[in-house]
Amino acid sequence: MEVQWSKVTVLPSVTYLQNKQLKLWYSSGSLWYSSGTALVQLWYSSSTALVQLWYSSGTALVRLWYGSGTALVRLWYGSGTALVRLWYGSGTALVRLWYGSGSLWFILVHLAGPVHSG
Repeated sequence: MEVQWSKVTVLPSVTYLQNKQLKLWYSSGSLWYSSGTALVQLWYSSSTALVQLWYSSGTALVRLWYGSGTALVRLWYGSGTALVRLWYGSGTALVRLWYGSGSLWFILVHLAGPVHSG
């Protein structure tokens, strides 16, 4: 699945990338994208992948890491999925994922603290 990106600087150290399928906010790290594999990775440090997102034929796989390589969350999305939220700390959204109207919306804000799902 080919993904075309537009990149706009919104605030200092905050970058916003969007297309028809994906919206991504992040305040640190950089985005690495391989069009050949339709793989999106958000790097938290020089060697640790914080988020990996795959698109494949209307489904998506999300893996969330915290620390060095430990997989905390794996989410599979199909046509029946409506809303999934992952929480970082007390009531603060780390990752919000919406799936509806044929589009996947992905918003990420990195904060310190433990990860909770809900």
